[in-house]
Amino acid sequence: VLTMTTRGTVIARQIRHELTAARYPLLENEMVHRVAYPEASISGLAPSFSEPDGAAARDIARIAGEIARWNRGGEA
Repeated sequence: VLTMTTRGTVIARQIRHELTAARYPLLENEMVHRVAYPEASISGLAPSFSEPDGAAARDIARIAGEIARWNRGGEA
């Protein structure tokens, strides 16, 4: 899982390219840098609980879904 990335930047694409070229398994979804993560840590909750309809919660849900599909033997 790529974390703390800035969506659409050259460096994020380059990191993904380098890791893929080195044959590291990567999820399609990323945990991009969002203010919700440090804000949620203040209360000790994940963004899925503190802001369940927020973008960070959607990122987490997409990553969890990808991992679940991978664990069932499907493509991530």
